[in-house]
Amino acid sequence: MMKLNLFINANETESYIDIHAPKMNDNVQS
Repeated sequence: MMKLNLFINANETESYIDIHAPKMNDNVQS
């Protein structure tokens, strides 16, 4: 649901990624 919301709110998606991408990357690399 959260991902769908991000796709709908494209402008907010960039900000969300900037904030959360580092943690997501850490999870993927781990």
